Amino acid sequence: MKHLLLTLAAIMLVSGAFAHRTNVDIMDTEAARVMALIKIGGETGKFINLQEGLKLLAEAKASAGKIKNNQYREVALAGLAVEYAALDKMEEALQITMSLQDEHLYSTNLGKIASKLTQTNPAEAERLLALAVEKIRSTKHINEIPPVLAELSGKYTKLKNLKKANELLDEALKRAETLNKVALLEKLQTNAEIGANLIAAGRKDEAFALLKKSHELSANLKKPFEKAAILVMLGGELAEKGEPAYALEILQEAYTTAKDIKSLKQKNDIISEIARNFSQAKDYEKAAAIALEISDSYYVVEGLIRTAKNQIKVKQYNAAFDLLQTCIRKSSEIADNQRKALVIAKIAAELATIDKQNESAELLKNAYKILS
Repeated sequence: MKHLLLTLAAIMLVSGAFAHRTNVDIMDTEAARVMALIKIGGETGKFINLQEGLKLLAEAKASAGKIKNNQYREVALAGLAVEYAALDKMEEALQITMSLQDEHLYSTNLGKIASKLTQTNPAEAERLLALAVEKIRSTKHINEIPPVLAELSGKYTKLKNLKKANELLDEALKRAETLNKVALLEKLQTNAEIGANLIAAGRKDEAFALLKKSHELSANLKKPFEKAAILVMLGGELAEKGEPAYALEILQEAYTTAKDIKSLKQKNDIISEIARNFSQAKDYEKAAAIALEISDSYYVVEGLIRTAKNQIKVKQYNAAFDLLQTCIRKSSEIADNQRKALVIAKIAAELATIDKQNESAELLKNAYKILS
């Protein structure tokens, strides 16, 4: 799922009959160093040196195995598997993913791995997606099923198997309608995920009806954090699926709402996500301005990195480079070493994509030193 689910919750925690997303940030847990190391290893392998990257990922794997909390350990391992897949180490990626006990992580990870096989091995991608669907259908946490089915439908769309994609979307819609005892916040998250993938599958009329309804229902959320979080998710999905005008309208509402959030950390997190999604909607100037308003340098850098990434996609290389230089300067102000190392690795990745390999390599080395 999109970053909002990390904003609201980086991990899955089980409570009673449902798996709830909480406001626990994985970077506030014992898994923080491992998460940063995974990112450093993955980017090193992609852009600098494959064997050195794999060596760092092996170190991360060993460290992940020592994480005591089961949920945190599984989140770290899931991230590790995705990085192995990005380096075309599918055997390692699948071995780790198949060991995951959490059905949500298992299924979504298989979906991510399948996406990386779309061009090279579509038959294997189909096989993995079938396993992912089967696994999520087996979970006792029934509120998790509709959004994951919707997410997996997007992978089938990427494979151009629209028949299967639409079957999953229809199932997701039907299941979502039957859920009860689900908080409005979670219901709207599910609607956003389904709506985004309806757009991807070409079912725009249905998608807009669902997203518009969700937008209207968001007015019933009493907490500014929850309302802003849903609005930024809706705006992000619309921007990503090629509807920037509607996205910008909703993102502006999210920005206004976010100003009323009392918790400074929650406010910073949400406003950083709003900035990222403004850049997704191609308003790069406003995205950067919003990010630079944030009081916490970690969230400033996260907002600016995504803005630079989106500028790179449209070949605005000089503007992106300037933002990345700002990111480097701001990262020096981050007190938490794990977060600092994490964002430096992200900056390095974007520099490498614009052929700044030397600068990228130096940053990745520095990121690793910070963790040592």
